Amino acid sequence: MASLLAVARWELHRTIGRRGFVIATAAVPVVLLVGVIIVTVLGERIGAAAASAGAPDLATKRGVVDLAGVTTGTPPPANLPASASEIEARRAVEAGRLEGYFVIPPEYLVSGRIRYVTSDPGVFGTKLEAAQTAIAAHLVGRLLGARVDVLTAARVRSPVALVAEDLAGEPVVRGAGEVVAFFVPYLIAVLFLVSVFVSSGYLLEGVSEEKESRVIEIVLGAITPDHLLVGKLVGQAAAGLLQVGIWVLGGLALLPLLLRQLGDLGEVALSPAIVPLSVLVFLLGFLLLAGVYASAAAMSTSSREGQQLAAWLAVVVAVPFMFSTAIIYQPDGGLAVAFTFVPFMAPPAVLLRLAAGSQDWLTISVGLAILAASIPVMLWVSTRIFRIGLLVYGKRLSLRAVWAGLRGS
Repeated sequence: MASLLAVARWELHRTIGRRGFVIATAAVPVVLLVGVIIVTVLGERIGAAAASAGAPDLATKRGVVDLAGVTTGTPPPANLPASASEIEARRAVEAGRLEGYFVIPPEYLVSGRIRYVTSDPGVFGTKLEAAQTAIAAHLVGRLLGARVDVLTAARVRSPVALVAEDLAGEPVVRGAGEVVAFFVPYLIAVLFLVSVFVSSGYLLEGVSEEKESRVIEIVLGAITPDHLLVGKLVGQAAAGLLQVGIWVLGGLALLPLLLRQLGDLGEVALSPAIVPLSVLVFLLGFLLLAGVYASAAAMSTSSREGQQLAAWLAVVVAVPFMFSTAIIYQPDGGLAVAFTFVPFMAPPAVLLRLAAGSQDWLTISVGLAILAASIPVMLWVSTRIFRIGLLVYGKRLSLRAVWAGLRGS
């Protein structure tokens, strides 16, 4: 056991000391930080303009040239002064007294069209929405006038306040809260793939280097092949968890800034089981996949050859992402459940189903049980291949030799 832990510590220290590991670990928090900065800078400008567009703008002055006579008869509001002609309104805009002006044509009641001339449309045209809101509120009041009572006029201005619920009477999650509830497990699934393949790739590269340099012969004099493989898996799993932990902590540190920009999220339907399930899926998936990578390294003559042998595994694991649309729309459908029952596809499939709001805990539990049960089998196969291939130099270990070794174990 002491030698196994020594290998695990060595593998952990070697992995976290790699330049690629450090860059990959730091890249995610840096990208998140840059994204939050962009959202903060643009959000303050766009959000302020969009917020002002949701209610009549009483501070900004925009002239009104009414050729249809729909606003005459009562004094205009201070923010929408009347202009006798378009020439007069244009001069006021050029002089900076008005931000823009509206021209209501004679056929307005038939077409509903109004021309707006401005010198400052705003970022992404947000000031145009504010202008439209201002003139719309003004015209609704003028068109209704004394024809309807106050309550009816208020309902015309704001006809619907929708409150949605499902068949059980529970409120339906809407807006940013729904986005957060979806993207958290989806992002975890993506990070799982990245971290597992990075860690497994380092394991493959390390075994190949040790085999090529024949250092492995010296190591095997002090430890059994089985303990060597398990120690390497433990060390790489610890490195992967450390990497994901740094990513999660970086995201949590930036979360308050991001939530401040998103505003009211409403109810975030995020299952409390997401985090422990994600850690469990990571460990199970890593142990399964890393064993295959170590076997590929032991069977090959170089790191590049080992990566070619293991390339098919990346395709198999990524299959659920290729069908992510179907899984998201039907998280408890036949395809999603089938992926859950295939060990190599189960980790991303389970996380994608959780992202889509699946509550089918029975099939998810069965899928994770199958995944967990397949790990001892995969580790047994991996240790046998590892033991056979470590001392084979100069040629790739053939499938016939692998089969013979497994039968003779």
